[in-house]
This record gives sequence, C-alpha cells and structure tokens, in this order.
Amino acid sequence: MGRRSRYEREIEEILRRLEPPPPRRPLRQRLFSALATLRQALRTFPPRLRERLVSWNVALAWHYLEHLETALQRADWPFFTDRLARLLAAYFDALFALNERFHPGEKRLLAYAAGCERAPADHQRRLARLVDPSTGAAERVDLARDLLRDLAGLSP
Repeated sequence: MGRRSRYEREIEEILRRLEPPPPRRPLRQRLFSALATLRQALRTFPPRLRERLVSWNVALAWHYLEHLETALQRADWPFFTDRLARLLAAYFDALFALNERFHPGEKRLLAYAAGCERAPADHQRRLARLVDPSTGAAERVDLARDLLRDLAGLSP
C-alpha cells in the first residue's frame, strides 16, 4: 500500500506544476538589487583592461593619422573626415581608459574629457580646434599628431 502507481505519481507531478509559485519580491525590488550588484562590480576599472584599451587605441589612432596624411595628400575630403572621426573615437577610448573611466557614450565627449585628470596639456583647446570646421586640414593633421604624441607619453 506504500507503493504508488505510475499514474498517481504523474497526477501528483501535474498538480505540483499547477500550484502557484512561491511569492517573489516585486519586480522593482529585483531590478534595483540587480543594479546594485552591477554597480558594485563596476566600481573599479580592471587594470588589465585599462592597459589593453590604451595600447590598442593609441596604436589604432596612429594608424588613422597615417590615413589622414594620405587623404590630405590626395585631397580626399570624405575619406579625411571619416578617418578624423575614427581617430577621435580611438583617442577618447584611450583617454577614458587611461583615466580608469568607463566610456560615457558618444555624446558630449569634450565635456566628459574635461574631467579627466590624466590628459595631454591643454587638450580641451586643442580638441576644440581639431573639430572646428574653420581649421585647415593640414593644421588638423598637426594637431592630431601632437595630441597623440602627448597621449602616448602619458600611457602606462
């Protein structure tokens, strides 16, 4: 009489599945808890990630500088504009990693870069001049080269 038939076990399993789940915390509490855990994990910038991001992006920016010089010689302005944008993206990636800050996104990068303690001297003015449309292409190449040289000098 202690043995249950296969059908009884299947019926009990079906009934167990139909029971309401145990009470859970509200969704809002679970989300805030998950965010708090994520924030705690992101408090420190991993040193190895910093080193790799800085070295990779500085090298990439130098590569784009070579392309800028080529585009200047050919007077290929669409290519020049594209490579300048890519050079700036690599510059900002390296700058934020150097300062152990997570990248803030694509908007207001100059404002976020102003808060970086480790940065090339007078980089705000030079970056503003670099993106100013009234600046000549040859001067932009020189500004980019100087900024990269100074940033590479700060690299670990």
